[in-house]
Amino acid sequence: MAERDGPPNRRPADVPSIAEKGQPLAGREAEFAHLNKHLRACFVCKLIKATAQFMDSGCDNCRWMDMSDMESLEQCTTTNFSGLMTLMEPPTSWVAKWTHTSKCVPGCYALSINEEMPRRLQESLENRGVRMRR
Repeated sequence: MAERDGPPNRRPADVPSIAEKGQPLAGREAEFAHLNKHLRACFVCKLIKATAQFMDSGCDNCRWMDMSDMESLEQCTTTNFSGLMTLMEPPTSWVAKWTHTSKCVPGCYALSINEEMPRRLQESLENRGVRMRR
C-alpha cells in the first residue's frame, strides 16, 4: 500500500447524495437502494463512501492507504457493514467520543464491520504500529 503525504484533511468527506437541489426524495427509493449497493466502509476508520469516491480520493482519514485500483480497494474496504452514523463536528460530538472517532473527518461512518479484516491489511497495520479496536 502506497503512502500519501500529509495529515488527514479536516474537511467533510465526500458522501454520496441522492437528493438534487429543489427535488423531493419521494419516488427515489429505487435510486437510494441502487446507491447502497455501491457503498463501502473503510476497515480501519469505518468511513462510508461510494466505490468511485474511494477510488478517486481514497479514505479521508487513512490517507496512507492506496485505493487507486479495485484490488487494493477491496483489501481496504468492505460492503459488509451495519448501521450508520453521521458526524458533523467530531471534536465536540459525544457520539464521536463514545465511538473513538473524534479525530476523524466529518462524514458518515459504519457502526460495525461484519467481516474479518484481510490478513494483508492486518500485517500492514501491525508494521505501522496501528492498533485496532475490536
